[in-house]
Amino acid sequence: MEFHKILSILAFLGSLLILFITSGFLSEVSQILPPEQLILFGPRVPAFSTQIAKLAPSIPIVLNIVGALSVLASVYIWRCAHPMEVKSFFLTYLSAVIIAVSALSSITLMIAYLILPHAANLA
Repeated sequence: MEFHKILSILAFLGSLLILFITSGFLSEVSQILPPEQLILFGPRVPAFSTQIAKLAPSIPIVLNIVGALSVLASVYIWRCAHPMEVKSFFLTYLSAVIIAVSALSSITLMIAYLILPHAANLA
């Protein structure tokens, strides 16, 4: 029983660490690659790429809000009168959601900045 509790807490803390590292990384990427960088691949720029380029500076803020809300949700569920199995399952599930959010934000930025502008100008 204690092993599952410790493992779920470590998974949650690790996922928060991944989320905040991703937030810092995407903050640096959005500063290094301005929206004007998209025209370097050619004259055609996909609409998805321009929209993500406009939203790129706010992605780290959204990730930090997700992290703060996750901490609040975990504290709330930990203080509730549920069995320990439910609490550890919730923390593990929440850590999986956090990892998915950080991975999808990184993948979205990579696709919008690197793959789509290059693919649109190949033809």
